[in-house]
Amino acid sequence: MLLVDDIIRYDPLELNLATQTLSVGKESVAIGTTELKLLRYFMQNPERVLSRAQLLDNVWGQNNFIEERT
Repeated sequence: MLLVDDIIRYDPLELNLATQTLSVGKESVAIGTTELKLLRYFMQNPERVLSRAQLLDNVWGQNNFIEERT
């Protein structure tokens, strides 16, 4: 993983946090807000096993009530 300014790269993925866009190679990929947040968290934590609780807290936030099976 490489973080430069507002861009996270994990070849061939490039996630631009400023514009909230995803590129795979040279091609732009449409992605929703929740998917972008999930991908960002995964890319910031490469090669780690993440629990459901970690994903819920870090992607949806601790102040939101989300069903455990979401």
